[in-house]
Amino acid sequence: NLLKSGLIAKKSDKGITWEDRFCAITKTKFLYWYEYKNYKQNKQPLGKFKLKDISSVQTIGDLKLSKKNAFSITVNQWFKKD
Repeated sequence: NLLKSGLIAKKSDKGITWEDRFCAITKTKFLYWYEYKNYKQNKQPLGKFKLKDISSVQTIGDLKLSKKNAFSITVNQWFKKD
């Protein structure tokens, strides 16, 4: 059921720093963990959302960003680990 997986740089909740996370995309969901070993150990993901809940995807055009291929995903509903 896994379509794609690998490392991403995710902007922190406070929007100040970038954090590396391991992510996985299935046919219906986007999920992410602290690192690959958490995924392999079947630990609960840090966050997840259903692909059908995506309302927009936009490139981030900030020239100050040092990240290539940066984009923002807006979802109607997502779940974050407590």
